[in-house]
Amino acid sequence: MKLLTSFWLTVLLVLGSAALSGRTLGDEPAATKSGGGWQKTVDATRGIQFEMPAKPQFSHKDNTTKYGLQADGGETAYNVAIHKSDDPNFVAGAAKVLDKLRDTLVTDFKARILDEEEIVLGGHPGRDLMLKLPDGLTLRQRSYVYDQQLVQVMVVLGPKSTAGPADVARFFNSVQFGRGDNPPTTPDADAAALTKQARASIEAGRWDQAIDALTKLIELEPKSAEPYFYRAIAWEKKREFQRAINDLTVVLKAAPDNAASHNNRGWNYALLGDYDRAIADYDEALRLAPEIVMSHKNRGWAHFAKKELDEAVTDLQNAVRLDPDFAWAHFNLATVFAAQRKFAQAVPHFKRTLELNPDYLVARNQFAWLLATCPDAKTRDGKQAVELITPACQATEFKNPYVLDTLAAAHAEAGDFDAAIKWQTRACELVDQDSRDE
Repeated sequence: MKLLTSFWLTVLLVLGSAALSGRTLGDEPAATKSGGGWQKTVDATRGIQFEMPAKPQFSHKDNTTKYGLQADGGETAYNVAIHKSDDPNFVAGAAKVLDKLRDTLVTDFKARILDEEEIVLGGHPGRDLMLKLPDGLTLRQRSYVYDQQLVQVMVVLGPKSTAGPADVARFFNSVQFGRGDNPPTTPDADAAALTKQARASIEAGRWDQAIDALTKLIELEPKSAEPYFYRAIAWEKKREFQRAINDLTVVLKAAPDNAASHNNRGWNYALLGDYDRAIADYDEALRLAPEIVMSHKNRGWAHFAKKELDEAVTDLQNAVRLDPDFAWAHFNLATVFAAQRKFAQAVPHFKRTLELNPDYLVARNQFAWLLATCPDAKTRDGKQAVELITPACQATEFKNPYVLDTLAAAHAEAGDFDAAIKWQTRACELVDQDSRDE
Protein backbone atom coordinates (compact mmCIF):
# COMPACT_ATOMS: atom_id res chain seq x y z
CA MET A 1 0.00 0.00 0.00
CA LYS A 2 2.92 2.36 -0.65
CA LEU A 3 0.62 4.21 -3.02
CA LEU A 4 -1.04 5.81 -0.01
CA THR A 5 1.94 8.05 0.68
CA SER A 6 1.86 9.47 -2.83
CA PHE A 7 -1.91 9.75 -2.63
CA TRP A 8 -1.81 12.05 0.38
CA LEU A 9 0.95 14.19 -1.08
CA THR A 10 -1.19 14.70 -4.16
CA VAL A 11 -4.19 15.64 -2.02
CA LEU A 12 -2.21 18.26 -0.17
CA LEU A 13 -0.70 19.68 -3.32
CA VAL A 14 -4.19 20.13 -4.70
CA LEU A 15 -5.06 22.07 -1.57
CA GLY A 16 -1.90 24.14 -1.71
CA SER A 17 -0.55 22.83 1.60
CA ALA A 18 2.85 21.59 2.66
CA ALA A 19 3.40 17.83 2.87
CA LEU A 20 1.73 16.33 5.91
CA SER A 21 4.19 15.51 8.67
CA GLY A 22 4.99 16.33 12.26
CA ARG A 23 2.74 16.44 15.28
CA THR A 24 1.32 19.10 17.56
CA LEU A 25 1.52 17.84 21.14
CA GLY A 26 -1.64 18.06 23.20
CA ASP A 27 -3.82 18.42 20.10
CA GLU A 28 -4.81 14.78 19.73
CA PRO A 29 -8.48 14.04 20.49
CA ALA A 30 -9.26 11.05 22.64
CA ALA A 31 -10.66 7.88 21.10
CA THR A 32 -13.36 5.93 22.88
CA LYS A 33 -14.51 2.36 22.32
CA SER A 34 -17.59 1.86 20.20
CA GLY A 35 -19.57 -1.27 19.32
CA GLY A 36 -17.88 -4.25 17.70
CA GLY A 37 -14.38 -3.18 18.76
CA TRP A 38 -14.50 0.03 16.73
CA GLN A 39 -13.08 3.28 18.13
CA LYS A 40 -14.92 6.59 18.06
CA THR A 41 -12.84 9.73 17.65
CA VAL A 42 -14.33 13.13 18.50
CA ASP A 43 -12.35 16.13 17.27
CA ALA A 44 -14.15 19.03 18.93
CA THR A 45 -11.64 21.55 17.60
CA ARG A 46 -12.47 20.74 13.99
CA GLY A 47 -16.08 19.76 14.62
CA ILE A 48 -16.01 16.18 13.38
CA GLN A 49 -16.42 12.71 14.80
CA PHE A 50 -16.04 9.29 13.16
CA GLU A 51 -15.32 5.64 13.86
CA MET A 52 -12.51 3.32 12.70
CA PRO A 53 -11.88 -0.39 13.48
CA ALA A 54 -9.11 0.64 15.93
CA LYS A 55 -7.55 3.82 17.28
CA PRO A 56 -6.09 5.76 14.32
CA GLN A 57 -2.71 7.45 14.14
CA PHE A 58 -2.92 11.22 14.45
CA SER A 59 -0.79 13.91 12.86
CA HIS A 60 -1.13 17.65 12.43
CA LYS A 61 0.90 20.33 10.73
CA ASP A 62 0.01 23.83 9.64
CA ASN A 63 -3.61 23.74 8.49
CA THR A 64 -3.91 19.99 7.92
CA THR A 65 -4.94 17.23 10.31
CA LYS A 66 -4.87 13.56 9.43
CA TYR A 67 -6.14 10.39 11.05
CA GLY A 68 -5.01 7.11 9.51
CA LEU A 69 -5.32 3.39 10.17
CA GLN A 70 -4.03 0.44 8.18
CA ALA A 71 -5.56 -3.01 8.61
CA ASP A 72 -5.28 -6.46 6.99
CA GLY A 73 -1.50 -6.20 6.92
CA GLY A 74 -1.75 -3.01 4.89
CA GLU A 75 -4.46 -4.25 2.52
CA THR A 76 -7.07 -1.86 3.93
CA ALA A 77 -6.47 1.79 4.81
CA TYR A 78 -8.93 4.08 6.57
CA ASN A 79 -8.16 7.81 6.47
CA VAL A 80 -9.76 11.09 7.49
CA ALA A 81 -8.01 14.32 6.51
CA ILE A 82 -9.15 17.84 7.43
CA HIS A 83 -7.62 20.85 5.72
CA LYS A 84 -8.42 24.36 6.91
CA SER A 85 -8.54 26.95 4.14
CA ASP A 86 -7.85 30.67 4.49
CA ASP A 87 -9.60 31.41 1.20
CA PRO A 88 -12.74 33.51 1.94
CA ASN A 89 -14.38 32.02 -1.18
CA PHE A 90 -13.61 28.45 -0.22
CA VAL A 91 -17.14 27.39 0.73
CA ALA A 92 -18.73 29.25 -2.19
CA GLY A 93 -16.33 27.46 -4.55
CA ALA A 94 -16.94 24.00 -3.07
CA ALA A 95 -17.80 22.39 -6.40
CA LYS A 96 -14.55 23.59 -7.98
CA VAL A 97 -12.51 22.30 -5.04
CA LEU A 98 -14.11 18.86 -5.29
CA ASP A 99 -13.72 18.78 -9.07
CA LYS A 100 -10.05 19.70 -8.85
CA LEU A 101 -9.39 17.00 -6.27
CA ARG A 102 -11.10 14.35 -8.42
CA ASP A 103 -9.32 15.39 -11.63
CA THR A 104 -5.91 15.40 -9.97
CA LEU A 105 -6.42 11.92 -8.55
CA VAL A 106 -7.50 10.56 -11.91
CA THR A 107 -4.58 12.16 -13.75
CA ASP A 108 -1.79 11.46 -11.28
CA PHE A 109 -2.72 7.85 -10.62
CA LYS A 110 -4.19 6.93 -13.99
CA ALA A 111 -7.33 6.00 -12.09
CA ARG A 112 -10.64 5.02 -13.58
CA ILE A 113 -13.87 6.49 -12.19
CA LEU A 114 -16.30 3.73 -11.26
CA ASP A 115 -18.95 5.91 -9.67
CA GLU A 116 -19.47 9.54 -8.68
CA GLU A 117 -22.36 11.26 -6.94
CA GLU A 118 -23.10 14.58 -5.27
CA ILE A 119 -23.94 14.16 -1.58
CA VAL A 120 -24.84 16.28 1.43
CA LEU A 121 -24.11 15.72 5.13
CA GLY A 122 -25.67 18.00 7.70
CA GLY A 123 -26.36 20.56 4.98
CA HIS A 124 -22.72 20.56 3.81
CA PRO A 125 -21.96 19.73 0.15
CA GLY A 126 -19.85 16.74 -0.73
CA ARG A 127 -18.82 14.22 -3.35
CA ASP A 128 -18.99 10.41 -3.20
CA LEU A 129 -16.30 8.98 -5.45
CA MET A 130 -15.15 5.46 -6.31
CA LEU A 131 -11.94 5.00 -8.28
CA LYS A 132 -10.07 1.99 -9.58
CA LEU A 133 -6.37 2.62 -8.92
CA PRO A 134 -3.29 0.79 -10.22
CA ASP A 135 -2.10 -2.46 -8.61
CA GLY A 136 -5.65 -3.65 -8.02
CA LEU A 137 -6.50 -0.95 -5.47
CA THR A 138 -9.98 0.50 -5.09
CA LEU A 139 -10.55 3.93 -3.55
CA ARG A 140 -13.83 4.92 -1.90
CA GLN A 141 -13.83 8.58 -0.88
CA ARG A 142 -16.41 11.00 0.47
CA SER A 143 -15.20 14.60 0.51
CA TYR A 144 -17.08 17.49 2.11
CA VAL A 145 -16.66 21.24 2.27
CA TYR A 146 -17.52 22.09 5.86
CA ASP A 147 -16.91 25.34 7.78
CA GLN A 148 -13.87 26.52 5.75
CA GLN A 149 -12.52 22.95 5.79
CA LEU A 150 -12.13 20.24 3.20
CA VAL A 151 -12.88 16.95 4.93
CA GLN A 152 -11.82 13.78 3.15
CA VAL A 153 -13.07 10.42 4.37
CA MET A 154 -11.63 7.52 2.44
CA VAL A 155 -10.97 3.80 2.32
CA VAL A 156 -8.37 2.18 0.08
CA LEU A 157 -8.99 -1.52 -0.49
CA GLY A 158 -6.17 -3.76 -1.67
CA PRO A 159 -6.68 -6.99 -3.66
CA LYS A 160 -6.63 -9.07 -0.48
CA SER A 161 -8.64 -6.74 1.71
CA THR A 162 -11.13 -8.49 3.97
CA ALA A 163 -13.13 -5.32 4.65
CA GLY A 164 -16.70 -5.95 3.56
CA PRO A 165 -19.53 -3.61 2.58
CA ALA A 166 -20.62 -3.44 6.22
CA ASP A 167 -17.19 -2.16 7.31
CA VAL A 168 -17.03 0.48 4.59
CA ALA A 169 -20.61 1.56 5.27
CA ARG A 170 -20.02 1.81 9.01
CA PHE A 171 -16.94 3.99 8.50
CA PHE A 172 -18.66 6.41 6.13
CA ASN A 173 -21.92 6.54 8.05
CA SER A 174 -20.15 7.26 11.35
CA VAL A 175 -19.00 10.70 10.16
CA GLN A 176 -20.81 13.59 11.88
CA PHE A 177 -20.22 17.35 11.84
CA GLY A 178 -20.82 20.08 14.42
CA ARG A 179 -19.12 22.13 17.14
CA GLY A 180 -20.00 24.49 19.98
CA ASP A 181 -23.76 24.98 20.20
CA ASN A 182 -24.25 22.75 17.16
CA PRO A 183 -23.12 19.23 18.18
CA PRO A 184 -22.26 16.69 15.47
CA THR A 185 -25.15 15.91 13.20
CA THR A 186 -26.64 12.61 14.36
CA PRO A 187 -28.33 10.29 11.85
CA ASP A 188 -31.99 9.61 12.47
CA ALA A 189 -32.35 7.73 15.75
CA ASP A 190 -34.63 5.27 13.99
CA ALA A 191 -31.63 3.87 12.07
CA ALA A 192 -30.12 2.22 15.15
CA ALA A 193 -33.47 0.75 16.16
CA LEU A 194 -34.14 -0.55 12.65
CA THR A 195 -30.68 -2.13 12.47
CA LYS A 196 -31.27 -3.91 15.77
CA GLN A 197 -34.72 -5.05 14.64
CA ALA A 198 -33.39 -6.34 11.31
CA ARG A 199 -30.60 -8.34 12.92
CA ALA A 200 -32.95 -9.89 15.46
CA SER A 201 -35.40 -10.82 12.71
CA ILE A 202 -32.70 -12.44 10.57
CA GLU A 203 -31.38 -14.44 13.52
CA ALA A 204 -34.91 -15.65 14.26
CA GLY A 205 -35.71 -16.41 10.62
CA ARG A 206 -38.49 -13.82 10.49
CA TRP A 207 -37.81 -12.84 6.90
CA ASP A 208 -40.80 -10.56 6.29
CA GLN A 209 -40.00 -8.51 9.38
CA ALA A 210 -36.34 -8.35 8.38
CA ILE A 211 -37.21 -7.10 4.91
CA ASP A 212 -39.55 -4.48 6.31
CA ALA A 213 -36.90 -3.14 8.73
CA LEU A 214 -34.13 -3.18 6.12
CA THR A 215 -36.31 -1.43 3.54
CA LYS A 216 -37.00 1.38 6.01
CA LEU A 217 -33.29 1.53 6.84
CA ILE A 218 -32.47 1.88 3.14
CA GLU A 219 -34.87 4.81 2.94
CA LEU A 220 -33.00 6.46 5.83
CA GLU A 221 -29.50 5.57 4.58
CA PRO A 222 -29.73 5.09 0.79
CA LYS A 223 -25.95 5.25 0.38
CA SER A 224 -25.26 2.40 2.79
CA ALA A 225 -24.59 -0.99 1.17
CA GLU A 226 -25.05 -3.06 4.31
CA PRO A 227 -28.89 -3.08 4.40
CA TYR A 228 -28.98 -4.23 0.77
CA PHE A 229 -26.58 -7.09 1.57
CA TYR A 230 -28.69 -8.39 4.42
CA ARG A 231 -32.00 -7.81 2.67
CA ALA A 232 -30.68 -10.01 -0.14
CA ILE A 233 -30.29 -12.83 2.38
CA ALA A 234 -33.92 -12.42 3.43
CA TRP A 235 -35.12 -12.32 -0.18
CA GLU A 236 -33.24 -15.55 -0.90
CA LYS A 237 -34.82 -17.29 2.11
CA LYS A 238 -38.23 -16.26 0.74
CA ARG A 239 -37.16 -17.66 -2.67
CA GLU A 240 -37.35 -14.18 -4.20
CA PHE A 241 -34.10 -14.82 -6.04
CA GLN A 242 -34.28 -11.98 -8.57
CA ARG A 243 -34.88 -9.46 -5.80
CA ALA A 244 -31.86 -10.83 -3.98
CA ILE A 245 -29.80 -10.42 -7.15
CA ASN A 246 -30.99 -6.84 -7.53
CA ASP A 247 -29.91 -5.97 -3.98
CA LEU A 248 -26.52 -7.64 -4.34
CA THR A 249 -25.95 -5.75 -7.58
CA VAL A 250 -26.39 -2.53 -5.61
CA VAL A 251 -23.84 -3.76 -3.07
CA LEU A 252 -21.34 -4.64 -5.80
CA LYS A 253 -21.71 -1.22 -7.35
CA ALA A 254 -20.55 0.23 -4.02
CA ALA A 255 -17.93 -2.47 -3.38
CA PRO A 256 -17.07 -4.27 -6.64
CA ASP A 257 -14.26 -6.27 -5.05
CA ASN A 258 -16.40 -7.82 -2.32
CA ALA A 259 -16.04 -11.56 -2.79
CA ALA A 260 -18.92 -12.52 -0.48
CA SER A 261 -21.40 -10.49 -2.51
CA HIS A 262 -20.20 -12.11 -5.75
CA ASN A 263 -20.61 -15.53 -4.16
CA ASN A 264 -24.10 -14.76 -2.87
CA ARG A 265 -25.27 -13.29 -6.17
CA GLY A 266 -23.89 -16.34 -7.96
CA TRP A 267 -25.87 -18.58 -5.65
CA ASN A 268 -29.09 -16.73 -6.46
CA TYR A 269 -28.37 -16.91 -10.18
CA ALA A 270 -27.90 -20.66 -9.77
CA LEU A 271 -31.20 -20.97 -7.93
CA LEU A 272 -32.83 -19.31 -10.95
CA GLY A 273 -31.10 -21.82 -13.24
CA ASP A 274 -28.80 -19.19 -14.78
CA TYR A 275 -25.64 -21.21 -14.31
CA ASP A 276 -23.47 -19.21 -16.69
CA ARG A 277 -23.96 -16.01 -14.70
CA ALA A 278 -23.59 -17.96 -11.50
CA ILE A 279 -20.23 -19.35 -12.59
CA ALA A 280 -19.09 -15.88 -13.71
CA ASP A 281 -19.80 -14.53 -10.21
CA TYR A 282 -18.07 -17.49 -8.56
CA ASP A 283 -15.07 -16.95 -10.85
CA GLU A 284 -14.82 -13.35 -9.67
CA ALA A 285 -15.28 -14.31 -6.02
CA LEU A 286 -12.44 -16.82 -6.27
CA ARG A 287 -10.23 -14.40 -8.15
CA LEU A 288 -10.65 -11.99 -5.26
CA ALA A 289 -10.45 -14.59 -2.50
CA PRO A 290 -9.20 -18.02 -3.68
CA GLU A 291 -9.70 -19.59 -0.26
CA ILE A 292 -13.49 -19.12 -0.07
CA VAL A 293 -14.64 -22.71 0.39
CA MET A 294 -18.29 -21.98 -0.34
CA SER A 295 -17.47 -20.48 -3.74
CA HIS A 296 -15.55 -23.62 -4.75
CA LYS A 297 -18.47 -25.77 -3.63
CA ASN A 298 -21.08 -23.58 -5.30
CA ARG A 299 -19.19 -23.35 -8.59
CA GLY A 300 -18.71 -27.11 -8.56
CA TRP A 301 -22.44 -27.64 -8.19
CA ALA A 302 -23.15 -25.16 -11.01
CA HIS A 303 -20.77 -27.09 -13.28
CA PHE A 304 -22.57 -30.29 -12.28
CA ALA A 305 -25.90 -28.74 -13.25
CA LYS A 306 -24.39 -27.96 -16.67
CA LYS A 307 -23.12 -31.58 -16.88
CA GLU A 308 -19.52 -30.32 -16.80
CA LEU A 309 -18.53 -33.13 -14.49
CA ASP A 310 -14.73 -32.86 -14.63
CA GLU A 311 -14.89 -29.15 -13.75
CA ALA A 312 -17.32 -29.98 -10.95
CA VAL A 313 -14.96 -32.56 -9.47
CA THR A 314 -12.04 -30.12 -9.52
CA ASP A 315 -13.99 -27.45 -7.65
CA LEU A 316 -15.47 -29.83 -5.10
CA GLN A 317 -12.11 -31.47 -4.43
CA ASN A 318 -10.72 -28.00 -3.74
CA ALA A 319 -13.61 -27.38 -1.35
CA VAL A 320 -12.95 -30.53 0.71
CA ARG A 321 -9.21 -29.85 0.60
CA LEU A 322 -9.76 -26.40 2.09
CA ASP A 323 -12.32 -27.68 4.60
CA PRO A 324 -12.17 -31.45 5.19
CA ASP A 325 -15.16 -31.19 7.55
CA PHE A 326 -17.53 -29.57 5.06
CA ALA A 327 -20.28 -32.20 4.85
CA TRP A 328 -22.16 -30.55 2.01
CA ALA A 329 -19.06 -30.48 -0.20
CA HIS A 330 -18.37 -34.17 0.48
CA PHE A 331 -21.97 -35.00 -0.42
CA ASN A 332 -21.84 -33.03 -3.66
CA LEU A 333 -18.52 -34.63 -4.61
CA ALA A 334 -19.97 -38.09 -3.93
CA THR A 335 -22.94 -37.25 -6.13
CA VAL A 336 -20.72 -36.13 -9.02
CA PHE A 337 -18.51 -39.23 -8.74
CA ALA A 338 -21.66 -41.39 -8.85
CA ALA A 339 -22.81 -39.52 -11.98
CA GLN A 340 -19.43 -40.31 -13.53
CA ARG A 341 -19.97 -43.96 -12.56
CA LYS A 342 -16.89 -43.76 -10.35
CA PHE A 343 -18.74 -45.56 -7.58
CA ALA A 344 -15.69 -46.62 -5.57
CA GLN A 345 -14.67 -42.96 -5.31
CA ALA A 346 -18.20 -41.85 -4.38
CA VAL A 347 -18.57 -44.21 -1.40
CA PRO A 348 -15.94 -42.69 0.95
CA HIS A 349 -17.36 -39.21 0.42
CA PHE A 350 -20.88 -40.43 1.20
CA LYS A 351 -19.51 -42.03 4.36
CA ARG A 352 -17.65 -38.89 5.35
CA THR A 353 -20.80 -36.83 4.81
CA LEU A 354 -22.76 -38.95 7.29
CA GLU A 355 -19.88 -39.04 9.77
CA LEU A 356 -20.00 -35.25 9.82
CA ASN A 357 -23.79 -34.95 9.72
CA PRO A 358 -25.68 -38.15 10.59
CA ASP A 359 -29.01 -36.32 10.28
CA TYR A 360 -28.43 -35.34 6.64
CA LEU A 361 -31.43 -37.31 5.33
CA VAL A 362 -30.95 -36.49 1.66
CA ALA A 363 -27.39 -37.81 1.76
CA ARG A 364 -28.46 -40.86 3.75
CA ASN A 365 -31.20 -41.66 1.24
CA GLN A 366 -28.94 -41.17 -1.77
CA PHE A 367 -26.13 -43.30 -0.32
CA ALA A 368 -28.53 -46.10 0.61
CA TRP A 369 -30.02 -46.01 -2.89
CA LEU A 370 -26.53 -46.33 -4.41
CA LEU A 371 -25.73 -49.32 -2.20
CA ALA A 372 -29.06 -50.94 -3.07
CA THR A 373 -29.11 -50.38 -6.83
CA CYS A 374 -25.53 -49.72 -8.01
CA PRO A 375 -24.72 -51.47 -11.31
CA ASP A 376 -21.31 -52.32 -9.86
CA ALA A 377 -21.70 -55.51 -7.83
CA LYS A 378 -18.64 -54.66 -5.76
CA THR A 379 -20.38 -51.52 -4.50
CA ARG A 380 -23.83 -53.02 -3.84
CA ASP A 381 -24.51 -53.91 -0.21
CA GLY A 382 -28.17 -54.49 0.62
CA LYS A 383 -27.63 -55.08 4.33
CA GLN A 384 -25.72 -51.82 4.77
CA ALA A 385 -28.34 -50.02 2.68
CA VAL A 386 -31.10 -51.21 5.04
CA GLU A 387 -29.09 -50.06 8.06
CA LEU A 388 -28.51 -46.66 6.46
CA ILE A 389 -32.06 -45.94 5.36
CA THR A 390 -33.95 -47.21 8.42
CA PRO A 391 -33.07 -44.13 10.57
CA ALA A 392 -34.29 -41.91 7.73
CA CYS A 393 -37.59 -43.80 7.66
CA GLN A 394 -37.95 -43.38 11.40
CA ALA A 395 -37.14 -39.67 11.20
CA THR A 396 -39.89 -39.20 8.59
CA GLU A 397 -42.32 -41.51 10.49
CA PHE A 398 -42.41 -43.91 7.52
CA LYS A 399 -44.46 -41.33 5.60
CA ASN A 400 -41.99 -40.23 2.91
CA PRO A 401 -42.60 -42.30 -0.24
CA TYR A 402 -39.14 -41.64 -1.67
CA VAL A 403 -37.42 -42.84 1.48
CA LEU A 404 -39.68 -45.91 1.61
CA ASP A 405 -38.86 -46.60 -2.04
CA THR A 406 -35.19 -46.74 -1.06
CA LEU A 407 -36.01 -49.00 1.90
CA ALA A 408 -37.84 -51.38 -0.44
CA ALA A 409 -34.89 -51.48 -2.85
CA ALA A 410 -32.49 -52.09 0.03
CA HIS A 411 -34.55 -55.04 1.32
CA ALA A 412 -34.73 -56.48 -2.18
CA GLU A 413 -30.95 -56.31 -2.59
CA ALA A 414 -30.59 -57.92 0.85
CA GLY A 415 -32.89 -60.75 -0.28
CA ASP A 416 -35.87 -59.94 1.96
CA PHE A 417 -38.49 -59.73 -0.77
CA ASP A 418 -41.50 -59.78 1.55
CA ALA A 419 -40.24 -56.61 3.24
CA ALA A 420 -39.43 -55.13 -0.15
CA ILE A 421 -42.98 -55.70 -1.38
CA LYS A 422 -44.45 -54.35 1.85
CA TRP A 423 -42.57 -51.08 1.72
CA GLN A 424 -42.87 -50.62 -2.03
CA THR A 425 -46.63 -51.02 -1.71
CA ARG A 426 -46.74 -48.46 1.09
CA ALA A 427 -44.66 -46.03 -0.97
CA CYS A 428 -47.09 -46.35 -3.88
CA GLU A 429 -50.05 -45.76 -1.55
CA LEU A 430 -48.48 -42.55 -0.26
CA VAL A 431 -47.82 -41.32 -3.80
CA ASP A 432 -51.44 -42.06 -4.76
CA GLN A 433 -52.65 -40.25 -1.63
CA ASP A 434 -50.54 -37.20 -2.47
CA SER A 435 -51.96 -37.18 -5.99
CA ARG A 436 -55.53 -37.27 -4.68
CA ASP A 437 -54.79 -34.46 -2.21
CA GLU A 438 -53.55 -32.25 -5.04
